[in-house]
Amino acid sequence: MKTIIKFDNYVKVYRHRVVLDNVNLEIEEGKIHGIVGMSGAGKTTLLNSMIGFVQPDAGDVLFNLNGQFKSVYSHPLVINRMFGFSSQHPSVYPQLSVEENLSHFGSLYDVPRKLKYDSIKHLL
Repeated sequence: MKTIIKFDNYVKVYRHRVVLDNVNLEIEEGKIHGIVGMSGAGKTTLLNSMIGFVQPDAGDVLFNLNGQFKSVYSHPLVINRMFGFSSQHPSVYPQLSVEENLSHFGSLYDVPRKLKYDSIKHLL
């Protein structure tokens, strides 16, 4: 099987508390993985690290790009196009309209202005 993501001695600490300690994990193409644990065990931190949202205190998260492993932190635009992340709780702003929410999140991902508004028009 082809490895598509790997954690390489990944460490994350929050306020002197080690949440992820030298994680070494390879995720292979075509396999399904589950992450289970008690509240505060580091599940969300692990997933947020995998997509580059959380910076490590040590180590790296690498993804396979055309047979070469690259850091998710060095290639954020590629990662943003490859991965989606949906949390358990809605991440929309109820005080904004649907159009305003789409525009806001498109801006967070640096979607070019014309593409963003064309896409919003198409989606709505």
